[in-house]
Amino acid sequence: MGDAIFLDIPPKDCMLIDGGSWDKYGIDNLVDFLEKFFSDPDRSAYQKTIDIVVASHQHKDHIAGLLKVLQKYKVGRYFDNGRGWSSVKGD
Repeated sequence: MGDAIFLDIPPKDCMLIDGGSWDKYGIDNLVDFLEKFFSDPDRSAYQKTIDIVVASHQHKDHIAGLLKVLQKYKVGRYFDNGRGWSSVKGD
């Protein structure tokens, strides 16, 4: 089962590696976590921007939540292995 790793790099940078599990529970957990993170007044300098997003590989359990994240937040830089989303695997 895939995970998401979020790195808070003060004073105002952050990085997301992968997007969590494919089920609704996993995607919602990631989005809920990011909402709480960015709504904290101490993090206003972040301006709802994720500086770096990395998709380690195109398995659903690693990138499922990324689409919602990319739609909802500003992203500074995005990296993946170059195979594209059309190569998404089920495991």
